[in-house]
This record gives sequence, C-alpha cells and structure tokens, in this order.
Amino acid sequence: MADNPLSLVSERWYIAAIAAGVALAGAALAAGHGGALCLGVGFVLVGVGEFVNTPRISVPTHVDGWGQVRQMVTGYVRRPNPFGIALDIIGVLMGGVGIVRIALF
Repeated sequence: MADNPLSLVSERWYIAAIAAGVALAGAALAAGHGGALCLGVGFVLVGVGEFVNTPRISVPTHVDGWGQVRQMVTGYVRRPNPFGIALDIIGVLMGGVGIVRIALF
C-alpha cells in the first residue's frame, strides 16, 4: 500500500481517467450535451484500453532450497495488445469528436 494516495493516481492514471470519464458522461447525459458525452466516453475508452494494456505481473525473486517461493515482486508492466490499442484509438477519436463538438456547437 502506498503512503501517498496520490501515488496510485500517478502510477495508474488510467483508473482516474475511467472515473472522470464516467462522471463526465453521466453529467453530459443528464444535461443532454452530446459533445461532453463523446468526450466522457473517450476518457472511459482510453482508460479501459490502458487498463487492458497494463496487466499485473508477479515475479518470484527468492526461492529457497526446497523450491518454495519466499519473495515476490508485483508490478504493472505495459504490454500492449491489439484490443487495448483499438480501445485507445477509438477513445482518442471519440474524445477528439467531443472536443470539436464542444468548440463548434
């Protein structure tokens, strides 16, 4: 567990992007604002795409003489896959459409 709660946001920013996108999309849906809805859905798609691209990895670092794992290192390593990249691209396009709709309409 991190001592600073903001370190979770800086290390795994895509979770914050999902939360912000859901909040923005919900507010835009309630207000009937299509541009902000596109922007919020774009945030959610990019966040989910990065969540898919960054799996949790556990690697044993110490094995005793009996073959038992005594220490593990766990982290999040970016390993892009086609589904995650597709979600990122669609999310960026949706966000761009949302920004254009907000700016022009």
